[in-house]
Amino acid sequence: MRLHQIQQTLLITRDLAHARAVYCGAFALRAGESSEISSAWANALGAAELVGARYCDFFTADCPTTTEAAFLRVIEYLPAHPTPAFSQLGWLASEWLVSDVDALYTKLIQQFESGALRLLQPPKDLAISDAIRAMQIQGPCDEVIYLTQVKRALMPFRLPISVAGAQTVGPAFVAVLACQDRALSAAFYQGLGGGHSLKFQTRLGALNLALGRDESLEYPLATVQLQGDALLEMDQLAFLPTTVNAEIRCGIFAFAFSRVGTRGQAGPERVLRGPDQERILLT
Repeated sequence: MRLHQIQQTLLITRDLAHARAVYCGAFALRAGESSEISSAWANALGAAELVGARYCDFFTADCPTTTEAAFLRVIEYLPAHPTPAFSQLGWLASEWLVSDVDALYTKLIQQFESGALRLLQPPKDLAISDAIRAMQIQGPCDEVIYLTQVKRALMPFRLPISVAGAQTVGPAFVAVLACQDRALSAAFYQGLGGGHSLKFQTRLGALNLALGRDESLEYPLATVQLQGDALLEMDQLAFLPTTVNAEIRCGIFAFAFSRVGTRGQAGPERVLRGPDQERILLT
């Protein structure tokens, strides 16, 4: 089995109508029809309390409206606890490809001013290379989103390159995990079929700003390359509390990954828990 791409991000919100308005208005995503979570699916997710919860799929403008092509799946759960940015171990952020991050920043200023979106850090070249320029925001479901322009190849990473003039956001090409031990997490995902791993240290500016830490602080990171132009990033942030398994919080609930078996077939869908209790859907 090989992990191939990040297929979908599953989010929890307390207000599905608000999330729909923001995703469709700010990012020009298209919303599908609302539906309800079945008992079988809720049990498979290990979250029986989600039975009957409404959810909606969201699609980029150039993708067909099919379940397999959904960019986001947003689940409404009214008792969900709010989640401050960078506040716990587990899934930390989703990274979306954009064509021009500075132009998008200008477009989103009204959303920041109204409070529909929260700006965590304006566009800035990454500390490791000016080949990548990104801004970080907190979305309508309390999720952290890295909006990233990849201007040129950055070896040894294999990433999609931003297309000038493209009108849509997406795909999500990096799933970011806050972990206790980057080596342990990297080995776990390699065991699921992830590719080569790279370990390094770098500054996480948006996190330092959000948590009031020294802006120059660096953190141990690891990456695991997926078969497509996508990555898993593990930020070792052992000072953060572990996600409480018994409570469902707003933000990123799970990532779904497509996979290919050694004989060309993925096999049955599976739901796993990672080393930091993050939910992983293998489709």
